[in-house]
Amino acid sequence: MTELLLRYIDLMRTGEVKTKAGERFKKATIKTYNTSAKTYARFSKKGLQLDEYDMIAKTLEEKQDMAKRFHRHFDKFVDWMIEHKFSPNSRKDIVNQVGIMIKYWAEQNFWMIPKVRKPKGVDTPIITLPISFVKEFINDTHQLYETFSPEHRYLWELSATMLVTSLRIGDAMRLRKDDLVIDDAVYLVKENQKTGAMTTLPLPKSLYSKYLYNLRHHDQIFTPVPSPNETFIIRNFKQFFSQYPRMKEEVTYKKADHEGNKLMQTSRFYDIVHPHMLRKTAITSMLANGVSLDHVKFASGHKSDAIKRYQGWVDSTHKSEINNYYETFLNN
Repeated sequence: MTELLLRYIDLMRTGEVKTKAGERFKKATIKTYNTSAKTYARFSKKGLQLDEYDMIAKTLEEKQDMAKRFHRHFDKFVDWMIEHKFSPNSRKDIVNQVGIMIKYWAEQNFWMIPKVRKPKGVDTPIITLPISFVKEFINDTHQLYETFSPEHRYLWELSATMLVTSLRIGDAMRLRKDDLVIDDAVYLVKENQKTGAMTTLPLPKSLYSKYLYNLRHHDQIFTPVPSPNETFIIRNFKQFFSQYPRMKEEVTYKKADHEGNKLMQTSRFYDIVHPHMLRKTAITSMLANGVSLDHVKFASGHKSDAIKRYQGWVDSTHKSEINNYYETFLNN
């Protein structure tokens, strides 16, 4: 089975296996499937012999026994991931992707194999930067940008881009001159790396003026730095954001441990800020300021209804509708 999982990854790369829409898989998707396959290979070097679990022409008793052994194997896989401190959502995604690959091979070989049961995940806490800080940051109210090193200018530009557009970090890092439409204003036109959707967004002058300067002097959107990869960004985020007084404030939230138990934690913003938090902040900032759910979904490249969870969080945290009610009715 392990060999079949790795062969599936190769078929994704060559385009022989496509998405339900008949398109080639994005590199980011192939990478996650590859991680899932290799994680399973760490658990079981060879894995199950799948044809031994083909239930065609078996008695009811034989099918029940085969299904029990099949599910027991994946229960052990989940237990192994718990022991190795995989988060509940990582376990859920890995087992789901392994199940998809198994289903493919079962269909190719006309096997009737038990369905892989997906373990439960947990809702990760929505932790965002304060909306008032976002405005200050993007407008450089603190007047720090001109004092920054090239590395910190790059981090500011990338962070501001994500906070304005809600792009994923990979999409933001790959921005090029051709992704901009420069007219009376400056617009960003970018294909979403994960979904393939095209996003067109207007940019604030505080950000695009930095783009235009870099294009004139460096022929690229961001300030040039050596090896600007995700490792560099994550390694330097804490020190970069610690320069802002608001980021030294504490935030309390519930976080699930590797067993799924939700525990209260308190941290300073600069200790927990990460690229995906900037994307979450952009989404919630748009919603809190009246941008419709459909427009936010389009801008962020969300295909699923998962974004509705952000709407619920905004309503409960910012109480936007109640505030509007007070302002327009009770305070008149």
